[in-house]
Amino acid sequence: MREKMPTESNFTSFIKSRYAMPIGIVLTLILSFFLLWGEKSGALYMAPLLIAIAGYLIPKNFGLKDIRWIMLWGAVLVLTVSAMATAFTVSYYDNGGYGKVSSSDGGLIDGTVAPYSISDNGTYIYEVTVMPGCDNVKVIVSEVNMVYLESRSGTVLDSYLLENTSTERSGGWIWSAEIPLENGSNYIFYFEGVKDGEEIRTAVGDGPLTMEQYDAWLFYFGQNFINIFTWVGIPFFLLALVSWWIRRNLDRVITEMEEAGRIPPRDGRPCIQCGTSLSKDAEVCPGCGRIIPKYIPPQQLTEEEEGDKLVCSECGAEVEADAEFCPNCGEGFEE
Repeated sequence: MREKMPTESNFTSFIKSRYAMPIGIVLTLILSFFLLWGEKSGALYMAPLLIAIAGYLIPKNFGLKDIRWIMLWGAVLVLTVSAMATAFTVSYYDNGGYGKVSSSDGGLIDGTVAPYSISDNGTYIYEVTVMPGCDNVKVIVSEVNMVYLESRSGTVLDSYLLENTSTERSGGWIWSAEIPLENGSNYIFYFEGVKDGEEIRTAVGDGPLTMEQYDAWLFYFGQNFINIFTWVGIPFFLLALVSWWIRRNLDRVITEMEEAGRIPPRDGRPCIQCGTSLSKDAEVCPGCGRIIPKYIPPQQLTEEEEGDKLVCSECGAEVEADAEFCPNCGEGFEE
């Protein structure tokens, strides 16, 4: 009866098609977007590391094998994810960020800055509603020097005392100060004061934003790129290089064992002398004419043969008991 030849699975056939690799890359980018969004919303931790792992494994399993193309794809992944992070950052600032801030005890509420974006004369008004019992209120302004998604930090410029405007609001009084700031940067702020002898402070708010939109995009992209390269790019490239190094050494060991006749040869293995692809039953290299050692499967000797025959420990070939060397691989035997 003729045996039925094994057939490839649908997935294996798909991987060999020209559409597999682009689809794998698109899936990776979609997954990266949702992972980054999860980190932005606080629902997911270690998202950049997950992006690095998925960014390597998915395209590789969809047919991206060449280390040069893998490294190029890693650079594209870092740039693309940096652009995604920048889009989240810009959206955050365009929606006002943390525009109004309050202290947890309710002594300082609705702290803000106006205008939120660039002022024509470079003067910005910081104001906060101060409840009874609070005094010595001031605002601390910092210039932003680090941005990642919605996280930001800055260098403190100065603290400015606020004055009571005698305007009532929400059961308290509005305190304010006019502060000149240089355009071409972004700032964050918080208010602090003294209530019943103890210091109180608000959360950190954003503003003013004194960069033009184009400059802000470049600034945000540069800041996000540093973080994405650190937490996505470096793990991705290390994973790719380590995997490539292990695979290269494994292939070298397999090739050496094939050349020594220790294991059955593969179709398409390279000639160790010229690199020409060899068929599994090749006897001579078509590229350089080198004679290819023949694989001889190990054989179990019968009791009758054991006295006259031995098995070469190097290649498994059957040899005469009194042979001084193996006729297949040339291995010498000790007396």
